[in-house]
Amino acid sequence: MAGVTETLRVFISYARSDASAFADELMAGLEAAGFDPFLDRHDIVPGEDWETRLGKLLQQADTVVYILTPASIASERCAWEVDRAAALSKRVLPVVAIEVSEQQTPEKLRRLNYIHFTEGHSFGAGLKQLTTALRTDIDWVREHTRIAELAARWRERGADDALLLRGGELDMAKSWLVGWKPGAPEPTANQREFINASEAAENARNSAQRAQLDKLIAVQRSRGWFAIATFLLAGVLVAAGGALLHSVRVQAAVVEQQSVVVEQQERYNALLEQQLAESRQQLLAISESLEQASTQRRPQAGQSPSASGPSAPPPAPAAQELQRVAREARMALSWRIDVFACEGVAGAQARADRVAALLSEQNQLSSADGLQVPIGRVQVRTLSAAVNQRPGYQVDRDEIRAEASETAEAEALRAFIASRQGPQLALRRSTTPTVSYLSIFMCAPG
Repeated sequence: MAGVTETLRVFISYARSDASAFADELMAGLEAAGFDPFLDRHDIVPGEDWETRLGKLLQQADTVVYILTPASIASERCAWEVDRAAALSKRVLPVVAIEVSEQQTPEKLRRLNYIHFTEGHSFGAGLKQLTTALRTDIDWVREHTRIAELAARWRERGADDALLLRGGELDMAKSWLVGWKPGAPEPTANQREFINASEAAENARNSAQRAQLDKLIAVQRSRGWFAIATFLLAGVLVAAGGALLHSVRVQAAVVEQQSVVVEQQERYNALLEQQLAESRQQLLAISESLEQASTQRRPQAGQSPSASGPSAPPPAPAAQELQRVAREARMALSWRIDVFACEGVAGAQARADRVAALLSEQNQLSSADGLQVPIGRVQVRTLSAAVNQRPGYQVDRDEIRAEASETAEAEALRAFIASRQGPQLALRRSTTPTVSYLSIFMCAPG
């Protein structure tokens, strides 16, 4: 799998009844060209709420390739995918596998340029045209997806200030926003709101810091003027000395108050981390109980679902509903894991792909003390040399980064990878607040 500098996530929308074989062939061609395509039939669990799942897949995609066939333009589900992609401001590239009527084609697609794979057009030529279109504005499109995911998570968590952009990340997002040009997907209202909220919070923090600095400067100047007055006005030495002593006491009181605030903040952070850990364990226990209940309430082999009496099992829909609730609870607790390969480091990409493959085969991790860590999305990305030079990165080894409250999960992840003969990983404390997210860096010279 290629890194983020080369790989674009491509969602392929199609109708199974008349385009399944072509979709498989197109997917193979895009993989060979260095992209990361995926089909809904490979990623959706039977019985799952397809609108919710497809919405998440479309959110994660950088570009949507829509296969035009008679069945797809008549499909309600395919039409929903086009509308949802438009709402997310995703780039949509329509490809024609079977000729269709222009009048029956959705208006959102009629406005776009088609890429033909129909009879009389070679597959290789069509694939070349498609890959060229996919690589147009690739960096801007990829950043569009990243910021959209961050904005969606921010809104889902109640517009939590801890999830806003800061410092260099905010500067990059603002530059991305003003760098839009016609032809690229437009920034969405959610993205603009997220960036504007990040900028407002940053300005508020800077204003508070400036006010505090001005206060300290004023105190220092006050002390200086008292010293000069003492030197020039020897006749009022006692009075000046008393005023200077008062100034010193005031400054000492300010420092003491600041220490109290810092101590209170540290206590609050520790309490919050403890509450988060307890809540996560409680939710995991609830989801496990739901799964057990759904299993116990399934009709036994040879037993009629309509059997009467107190011990009669409930009908299948009740068990399916319990399974659905348990699955949603488990998904809500899943952890996203990004595996970064350092650009230009020999062997880093191979190690990152190896770790991602190990994690993709595993549904959850377990530690020696019984901690269960459900795994969600696993993604391989490239850490560019330019980004790695910034403060906060400068990674030169293979390591996991986690917040203080995530140490147990990180240790379980490290132990699992080591048990599968994967790379040996160090553990580094992260100060960036990211809920249910762990980063793995492969940056040791191989």
